[in-house]
Amino acid sequence: MIVVSGFMEVTPDCAERFAACTRELVDATRREPGCVEYRFARSIERAERFEVFEEFVDQAALDEHLRADHYRGWNRALKNIEVTRVSIVRYVATERTVLA
Repeated sequence: MIVVSGFMEVTPDCAERFAACTRELVDATRREPGCVEYRFARSIERAERFEVFEEFVDQAALDEHLRADHYRGWNRALKNIEVTRVSIVRYVATERTVLA
């Protein structure tokens, strides 16, 4: 299992555009065969901060995601959005236990 977690921050005037183009990315990614979980969540403390959490069955599934047309299109869309901070970390998990 591959877990990706972190955040992206954009300028306040770009937050709505970022949310709109990211919503399309999330919808398409959730339909990928190797995707277990994929979400961006807007911070309740800072409207321009978006938390990201992803789970893929393995590295191959993540690699496939990064090559997908919808992901590459999202990256192109980001060129028109001022991203101010990014912190994304990849973890390799050996076990997944549902607690609730």
